[in-house]
Amino acid sequence: MDDTIVRVNVQLDFVRALKPGEAVLVDWTAERYHADTETISRSQLEDLRASPQLFYQRHVERSLPSEPPSPAMQLGTYVHLAVLEPEEWRRRLYQPKPVRPANADGRRKAGTPERDAYEAWVDDLEDWHATRPADAIELDQDGIAKVEAMARAVREHPFASMILADEGGNEQTVLWRPAIEPMAQLLEQADLDPCLAESMPVIRLRVDGLRRIDETTLAVLDLKTTQDPCPGSFGASIARYGYHRQGAIYIDGVQALFPGQWLHFFFCAVRSRPPYEAACYEIDPNDLALGRAQYMATLRDYLRRQAEGDWLAEWQRTCKGINMPGWAHHQES
Repeated sequence: MDDTIVRVNVQLDFVRALKPGEAVLVDWTAERYHADTETISRSQLEDLRASPQLFYQRHVERSLPSEPPSPAMQLGTYVHLAVLEPEEWRRRLYQPKPVRPANADGRRKAGTPERDAYEAWVDDLEDWHATRPADAIELDQDGIAKVEAMARAVREHPFASMILADEGGNEQTVLWRPAIEPMAQLLEQADLDPCLAESMPVIRLRVDGLRRIDETTLAVLDLKTTQDPCPGSFGASIARYGYHRQGAIYIDGVQALFPGQWLHFFFCAVRSRPPYEAACYEIDPNDLALGRAQYMATLRDYLRRQAEGDWLAEWQRTCKGINMPGWAHHQES
């Protein structure tokens, strides 16, 4: 690993003291990353874009728990582990919970086949609970084969395999406090107090892969599972899920770590069903520029709402007129 790409362990006071425009790599586990309450994440900014009330209740008041991961999100987590942390993937694999046999019956007399099957199942269940790690991944053989087929498709992709072979690290946590001046200008343009920029939060980023291509060039790699990795469909997914905002904020955060370096942001997308094709894309500079403008606008909105204690969407403030969409007028009676 290149000497300039080193994670350091930091204390909370150091995080709070991070100066505007500064960034640092920290030695955080995924659990530590997601549990942090002193910084703000890219996904939290997406919550604010979706609903200020959602953001407030989930991340400020903390009265609304995060939703459990969907099957698609869980699959993505497993593929990330299998590609980026294969040893951790293998360590956490654990056999599924023993299923009670159909003929197992604890009410039957001792010595009957049904009672014997029940007692054998109880013993297996006790052993399973006794030896199961807290972070176990319980998948049957079909589930394991699916994840490993997807991981293999990524590792065997010509470009992805080349990037993954470069010097660097996986699952890198970056803490970054954006510079004040650009935000102060945005606030002033919106007729807001530019001094609000002095309350710029520390943003945390979890970079799938950070690789050194050469002495002056770094690659930021982001792994995505998707229903369709072809250019047209995945391009639509970038817009739908705000991946261009993610790309921009990751590039800007990593750039603060390595000023003067050339940075490239790459997606590696792998299909979540057979034949599990993988594709690699470098996001268009114009799309990154749009993503940067959008995430900066969301940060501006965050600073204003935090200062004013205002967590209402515009449509919540009064009574407005409403229209049905145009297609509703073309329906048959």
